[in-house]
Amino acid sequence: MTEGTTDEAALRQEVELLRAELDETSRGLMALYAELSAQTEELERARVAAEEATRAKAAFLADMGHEIRNPLNSVIGFAELLGETELTPEQVDYLTPIRAAGDHLRCLMDDLLDFSKLEAGHFTFECIPFDLVGCVEDALAIVAPQAASKELDLAAVFTPDAPRTVRGDPTRLRQILVNLLVNAVKFTAEGHVWVELETRRTGADRACLAFGVHDTGIGIAPDALERIFVPFGQADASTTRRFGGTGLGLSIARELSQRMSGDLAVTSELGVGSTFTSTVSMDVEPGSLSDPEDRPLGGRTVLLAHAEPITARALRAHLLSWGADVRTDPGPAEPAFAVVDADTHVARGVPRVVVAPLTARRAADPGATGIAAVLHSPVRRTQLRAAVDAALGAHFA
Repeated sequence: MTEGTTDEAALRQEVELLRAELDETSRGLMALYAELSAQTEELERARVAAEEATRAKAAFLADMGHEIRNPLNSVIGFAELLGETELTPEQVDYLTPIRAAGDHLRCLMDDLLDFSKLEAGHFTFECIPFDLVGCVEDALAIVAPQAASKELDLAAVFTPDAPRTVRGDPTRLRQILVNLLVNAVKFTAEGHVWVELETRRTGADRACLAFGVHDTGIGIAPDALERIFVPFGQADASTTRRFGGTGLGLSIARELSQRMSGDLAVTSELGVGSTFTSTVSMDVEPGSLSDPEDRPLGGRTVLLAHAEPITARALRAHLLSWGADVRTDPGPAEPAFAVVDADTHVARGVPRVVVAPLTARRAADPGATGIAAVLHSPVRRTQLRAAVDAALGAHFA
């Protein structure tokens, strides 16, 4: 056998080996493809089943929520009516926890219903013009009793460029703010809780509104900052035992913020407090709080003296937007009027607008000499404006 014949035989043998190896590889790939196809089909079936289970769970929660909330509202309503009747001290002791438990259960049911609606995609958003300041103040009013019971300073601070009227969904925005404020009040034992609005213009008639909800509460550990946004999640297991709640409020607030072309972020320091910032994008109508056509205090000096720093900041912002020259200590010139707390005294003849805590219903007598008006914090802008008008028209000897 010649050398050429040997080489040809060897080459054929190598080709056969390569062909056999290629066939084996092809069979392996076909088997792998079949296995992956089977797994893909199985995953698709699992996905469909999970979606159906989620929809069924959401529908069940919604149905059960309505079934439970209807009789619950009756219990709470009759408890309120019972509280307006003449009761013995012992009966009041029994009624108080009933009302508190009813309110707490209703909050839990509202969270579960909202969560089920979000999961099922049944949340709708409207786009209507509304008063931005009034919407924020409505949210404050809802949590004001809880804040007052803990003697917390509660207020909203608006910058002069804040728009008067925006277009969007006031109900959903108020829900975001209430969830954040309830959370802030819950975890704050003393100090302050306040909302601060920052307006970032993104166009001639469009703005990104950033609502910062600040508190001086217990704070959150760095490793728990994302966990708190997980549905039914808490910073740690002891949080549920100490403070209660479903762990849905922040999750719902973030989902609503994102569906309003924004987001919800948090910064926090243990033992110092937290700031939750919800950003939403809305159409803005012409006009801001600092309207040059609405400056009743232009050229006038107003004395502002209030022991609560956040309330003082909020009052100062409103007074400045109306053109006031605000000072915090008496000067040589007599002010047009003074905005003070119940314990501050001013010079004789200077009208006073007294701003007292919500729980201090008898902090000052509106009919007393020198007092033009008595307001309770958190003060609404419209209430302060009416008090300003009363103080400007007041004349005391």
